[in-house]
Amino acid sequence: MKRGLRVANLWQANRRAVGERAAGQDVAVRATPDDYFAFNGVAYRGSPYEIGGRTERASDDFVQAVTRGLKSNGVVWAVERTRISIFSEATLAWQKYRDGHYGDIQGDTQFGRQPLKMFQRPWINGTTGDLAARMLLHVDFGGNSYVARRANGLKCLRPDWVSIVMGSMDDPQMTADDLDAELLFYVYWKGGIGSGAMPQVLFPDEVAHFAPYPDPSAQYKGMSWVSTVTPDVTADSYATQHKLKFFENGAMLSTIVSLDKDVPEAAARKFIAEAEARHRGVTNAYRTLYIGGGADVKTIGATLADLDFHAVQGAGETRVCAAAGIHPVVVGFSEGLRGSALNAGNFAAARRACADITFRPLWRNWAGSLETLVADQVPTNARLWWAERDIAFLQEDRADAASIFNTRMTGIRTGVDAGFEPNAMVQAALSDDIGLLMDSHTGLFSVQLQPAASGTMKTGVEAAPPLVPSPTPINGNRPAAMAGNTNGVGQ
Repeated sequence: MKRGLRVANLWQANRRAVGERAAGQDVAVRATPDDYFAFNGVAYRGSPYEIGGRTERASDDFVQAVTRGLKSNGVVWAVERTRISIFSEATLAWQKYRDGHYGDIQGDTQFGRQPLKMFQRPWINGTTGDLAARMLLHVDFGGNSYVARRANGLKCLRPDWVSIVMGSMDDPQMTADDLDAELLFYVYWKGGIGSGAMPQVLFPDEVAHFAPYPDPSAQYKGMSWVSTVTPDVTADSYATQHKLKFFENGAMLSTIVSLDKDVPEAAARKFIAEAEARHRGVTNAYRTLYIGGGADVKTIGATLADLDFHAVQGAGETRVCAAAGIHPVVVGFSEGLRGSALNAGNFAAARRACADITFRPLWRNWAGSLETLVADQVPTNARLWWAERDIAFLQEDRADAASIFNTRMTGIRTGVDAGFEPNAMVQAALSDDIGLLMDSHTGLFSVQLQPAASGTMKTGVEAAPPLVPSPTPINGNRPAAMAGNTNGVGQ
């Protein structure tokens, strides 16, 4: 409760400061005596509005981006569907730190605790995949994803309803631009800042903030990749409408009909009405037009090929894919479904580029962000990580990893046979550093490298006596002649 009282005092100080500077000053929101906020179910006087540059918040175009992009544009939907399908396959586990690097992936059962259940069932009927999908959607269209830990599970907060408050608990006058300013807490506005609802304060250890694409003009908030291609999305939507109008208007871009100046207005209007009824629309396309005297028909731009729609829209699709970090061949766009892109090797290269450049960094950031919610339950020498064993998109990478593993094991076996310490060989293989083998040789060499009947090895170690083959035992008993054999062969 002590933190809550300090937050209340901070808001009170902010309110007084705003009141003192209100006359002739440009402040974001002026607090009134009726302003309040909630902490732990208790209402405090004050205002957690944006004051004096203390907060960061996602832009207000989140709903617009979702409506005009995801819900109204097929290109954006196809790209986002691909991103979600791949990203949401990842699961969470613990990765152990050992011998200078992270390696083993383990579940809860190895530690006697079960904090991962929070992510496996984040809400009723929810799964890890559901959590990952919603977080990615908020990031892609709002730049930020906020997941709050609540008593009944996890709650994904709309990014445009959350403010990030910075400054100092001990110095209410400190702003986000001060050198010693720090992240204080998050403020959740049900319905948005202008809704009039009571805002709620959430401390940093209660919120997982996932912002993989940082906004360079801000300290903590992220930016949306969709916002960077808004003109391309708008142009693609207009191009689609243009095609629709082409077919609606008789599959011709434009037709001009000139009537003689002596044609009476009533007759002209009748002619226009009949022509529209007989020839307008896709169902009347390509019908023969019969005209009377005094009328002249001209067509401007007869086909879509004249505008090269394939190239125009294909270029826009590629730009959207580039912004999303997805190769067109992975999405299935026309730009990626022709020529050399269809070759198996090129598709594999495109898939690997998506995995290495786009998804692996996203998964790393995602796991690190969610670790905040279980920080007090992280096992010793471990971190929250993502497991790739169940991700179909990475199965070819798993095959390559198995090949690399076999190559390393062969190298380790070769080194051990050559007389190097096994542990040193393992370390050298894991780190790809052959220098770790210095001073690690045992002085013993493989039998195949020794001269025949050599009395003493070069290292000064006495050679073992020559091996004498043992006769075949009779009825399971050793012949009496072998009773004195001490070289261990046949025993």
